[in-house]
Amino acid sequence: MTKEIFMAKNHALKEIDSIIASFEKPPNFFSKFKIFILDKFGVWDLWDIFPYRWNMWYYDKLEPIFKPKNSRLRKAIPRQWRDVSSLIVDVNFEFIKAFYEDEYVDGVVDWTATEHHQ
Repeated sequence: MTKEIFMAKNHALKEIDSIIASFEKPPNFFSKFKIFILDKFGVWDLWDIFPYRWNMWYYDKLEPIFKPKNSRLRKAIPRQWRDVSSLIVDVNFEFIKAFYEDEYVDGVVDWTATEHHQ
């Protein structure tokens, strides 16, 4: 992938300059090893060697312990008992806030991409 193709596909990324600079750096040992494994065995990720059930067990059971998902929404829910109807308001407001701060302000959403979005 050339720089021009990458910039055309990913024009809305935050750190596009650092990503483009990574194309110009010489590959480190880990990336050389992954390329070697891909050429030799046709496997890019080491999880592809194991059965699918082991792979899903890791992503479903083990990874959330160390990297929990939706941490921003978890912080919006208080640790005391509340009625579900009041939680709906708080969590929906956090959805809107997260969309605005993470995607809309940074320009990730392209509203003119398709006719439906326009």
